[in-house]
Amino acid sequence: QYLFVGGLARTSVANGALLVSSTPIVITLFSSITGKERIGALHWAGTLLSFLGIYMVVGRGAHVSGASLTGDVMLMAAVVCWALYTIGARPLMARHSPVGVTALSMLLGTIVYLPIAAPNLARVPWDAVSGITWVKLVYSSLFAICVAYTIWYAAVRAIGNARTSVYSNLLPIVAMVAAYVWLHEPLGVAKLVGAAAVLAGVALTRLGQARLQIPQ
Repeated sequence: QYLFVGGLARTSVANGALLVSSTPIVITLFSSITGKERIGALHWAGTLLSFLGIYMVVGRGAHVSGASLTGDVMLMAAVVCWALYTIGARPLMARHSPVGVTALSMLLGTIVYLPIAAPNLARVPWDAVSGITWVKLVYSSLFAICVAYTIWYAAVRAIGNARTSVYSNLLPIVAMVAAYVWLHEPLGVAKLVGAAAVLAGVALTRLGQARLQIPQ
């Protein structure tokens, strides 16, 4: 989380979106190297197609520069940490529930993180924090982290690391639709084509998984 938030603060939106969207590729690669899952050609094709779709939706302004290099490296490190976290925690699902694993990870993370964050927290003018900010903070804590992580691990236990990770590429599509509905942002042909590529990529990974499960 520190690398993720710190990286976003030090790089562009396009760079951040593209790097975070590489998560399924990294998880699929690690799962294949470690032998945790059988990864077929269709799954790889679907993963790469989804990544191409994300590029068309949000990543076309991405570029490497000295100004954003620190943030880019931090975000890539965050992606690697998340991939290892996802793959490493899967064996726990055989013995424990997703809720329990999420709770334990949050507890251990808080114990480590609080001493690091304490100096900055002490400098926050708490009386000046608005009510809507508290609402957003509580929402992020409960839903974007706790609930989302629990759902993530439930999916990892049910369908595996690589296949679950591909669904994270739907996030920019949901954001694109939300921006269109509430902010009236134009979609454009490129975004629509990119969204179609993401959905096609997810469908390919599902097809690849089904073929792997057919008895030989």
